[in-house]
Amino acid sequence: MTKHAIILAAGKGSRLEPQEGHKLLVEIDGRTMLQRHLANFEALGVTDVTIVVGWEHRVLESALAAASVPEGISLHTAINPAFEGNLGLSVLVGADQAMRNTSIDRPVPFWLTMSDHIYQPALFDRLAEIFAERRPEDAEAMLAVDGQIDELFDVPDATKLRVDDAGRVEEIGKRVDDFDWADTGLFWCGEGFVEALDELRRQHGDGFKTAAAVHALDRRGALWMWDIGDARWQDVDTPQARRHAEEHADWWRQ
Repeated sequence: MTKHAIILAAGKGSRLEPQEGHKLLVEIDGRTMLQRHLANFEALGVTDVTIVVGWEHRVLESALAAASVPEGISLHTAINPAFEGNLGLSVLVGADQAMRNTSIDRPVPFWLTMSDHIYQPALFDRLAEIFAERRPEDAEAMLAVDGQIDELFDVPDATKLRVDDAGRVEEIGKRVDDFDWADTGLFWCGEGFVEALDELRRQHGDGFKTAAAVHALDRRGALWMWDIGDARWQDVDTPQARRHAEEHADWWRQ
């Protein structure tokens, strides 16, 4: 069972500009995004959660130190000083911290999500049931994808995937037309995913793209795209998105 999880919370959140200061502290229907993420990861059997911080990190670290954490989960932080860069840098910072949380000298598998994504709890109950049984043996990463295209709140801002007839990723990004799936921002990452990010950084410096690692794993048949079915999720990164999430509060209670 994967015991580690990483939450990416290093960015400024300038589009949302939450009154709480950080997106991870935003409340939807009376519960913070942090509380929701921890409950979701608890359902997956996670015992160590690393939060990657950056902008105003001392303020966020202080709030995290005072936060209520489910029994059995240890909370850690890792600072990404280059928080204005791409997400892949934060993933590597979090992966390094997750490895330090153990006595293992190589990358450990971990769940990964964005701080401002909200999910229906039932999604994690379902994932906990099928992950061990259905995960392909050669999968080095899992990406949870959503095929409910007509239900997406903000299509232009969604990260989208187009696949070929064999189910291989042809294109991934926000500006993909005629797409098949939306990226929900929920990953499972094995050692191969971290190695792919490291290799891209060696080749391209800090300007590497996380999507390129997804492509690399997919080309060698090591990416598992898991369809979340009718489960709900949403990116809460604008005031409009926050209002929409509040208007559909019943989704996040199931």
